Amino acid sequence: MQPTGLSRFMPSSPFAHLILSFAFILSSQLEIRKEHDDTQAVLAKKLNVSVTTVRSWEQEKSSPSHDALVAICRLYRISADYLLGLSEVDPAYDPRGNQQRFTDDEWAALREYGVLHRALEQAQKMGYIRNNPLTAVTLPRIEKKQIKPLEDNELCAFLKEIRGDTYELVYFVTVFTGLRQGEVLGLTWDCVNFEKHTLLINKQHGKKKGTCEYCFSSLKNDRPRLIEAADGVMDALKKQQIRQQRWAARLNDGWENSDNLVFTTETGRYLCNQTVYLAFKKVMRRLHLDATRFHDLRHTYAVNSLKSGDDIKTVQENLGHQTAAFTLDVYAHATSSMKHESANRMDQYIHNVTKP
Repeated sequence: MQPTGLSRFMPSSPFAHLILSFAFILSSQLEIRKEHDDTQAVLAKKLNVSVTTVRSWEQEKSSPSHDALVAICRLYRISADYLLGLSEVDPAYDPRGNQQRFTDDEWAALREYGVLHRALEQAQKMGYIRNNPLTAVTLPRIEKKQIKPLEDNELCAFLKEIRGDTYELVYFVTVFTGLRQGEVLGLTWDCVNFEKHTLLINKQHGKKKGTCEYCFSSLKNDRPRLIEAADGVMDALKKQQIRQQRWAARLNDGWENSDNLVFTTETGRYLCNQTVYLAFKKVMRRLHLDATRFHDLRHTYAVNSLKSGDDIKTVQENLGHQTAAFTLDVYAHATSSMKHESANRMDQYIHNVTKP
């Protein structure tokens, strides 16, 4: 069945469903009255409801009652206590103040606002509502979390500490390619080209949301990328390949790597993300870097790439970011340092060409 009316643009958010449903009910009867100048009795007949119902709509069109909200909420199997009514939306509305109603993530709260704003904007264009109440909303500025890449001395200590560790090669490849954890654990041998020194990053591996099942899934932004890896990275992968071949020869039919994964257990099974993460945290605690996350290895790669002189477009593509602007925004502090170093080099150049 083809979607009609509001269903063509209504988002999946329960909040948006609630507001648009109520707006549709009220706007429908107002539109009919405008076109036909009917009495309440005729209007009730056209909408197939009682006159009392029409009167209640008239009374509640400016401020819906709690009972009306509860009734619609029951239809969508959600609780009215977690919803924000249109009467509560004003320029002082702060999505962060309501984030617990929808999500624990501030960015997700703003995305929720964006979806609802576009839905109401479309409803306004189609004549279902007179005004978009979210137009006057002032969004708060969310403070960006500071990234914490490893400093050079910390990276040296880390590389020394992981020698001989079960996951040494996982850590090494991650910190020198900038792959996400799911990407490095989902890397397969058919995506490794030793001759061209390239890695094709086209999937990730991890636990399926809401289950205990591990599986492959698409990338975060669903954009495969081809990266050219350093010689040291390819050497590490070659070492891993030889190690796997040794494990497989020892187990014969007991070898289980049907997915052709690069990083596995000694029996060929996939590595659990949480197991690798907890092992990583133990290493960082020994180094007194308790706050360092696995994802900070990715940040370390990005910052070191920029400091080494890689252009921002190359770093963006290697990281798999949507745009170079996003990469610049995330690693602004690193690029600021590069600007300072560039100014120093230019100053030295000026000194050289102007000296008597």
